[in-house]
Amino acid sequence: MTVSLDRLQAGPLPIFRHTHEMLAAFASRRDQIGAREIANEILADPLATLYLLHSINLRVGERSGAEVNTVEHALMMHGISAFLDAAKRWPILEDIPAGFNPRVLTALQKLSRRAQHAAWQARDFAVLHSDVRAEEVQVAALLHFAPELLLWLRSPETAIALDRKRRKTTTGEAEITVLGSPQNSEKIVR
Repeated sequence: MTVSLDRLQAGPLPIFRHTHEMLAAFASRRDQIGAREIANEILADPLATLYLLHSINLRVGERSGAEVNTVEHALMMHGISAFLDAAKRWPILEDIPAGFNPRVLTALQKLSRRAQHAAWQARDFAVLHSDVRAEEVQVAALLHFAPELLLWLRSPETAIALDRKRRKTTTGEAEITVLGSPQNSEKIVR
């Protein structure tokens, strides 16, 4: 079983209902809210983080050639009001077919919590070591889980097979067996 890389591309992604509700609440007080407060909510949802950074880098990267690496910077580039208006149209995970499957939804929730935990630890470590780019470290740790999140969203049957195989063997062997040759699994993981 191999997974087409096209299925794992970051296009329109759903966000968790909680994130959508918080962004809707922020929209009602858009004049009093700052990018940092919105960024904290986005950073709690790896799918929202991936979607925002991917979309802003597609738009801005083409013009300037520079990458936007933090959620707060992406929000400022997008504009708070424009972002909050656009976020109303983002799909909600619990309202799409993947969200209807209890196994997929549970896996996405667990993976998101693991990503959040890793991201906050990475941020704390960066702050303790006086890294001025602590949010970039946090985002990198959070997005480390993006390929697996996309696999659960876009190819749940493959993610389930991989999960089953990981319980019986090492992660590397499971990935080679389920995803294909080592070269293919490297392309999918990155």
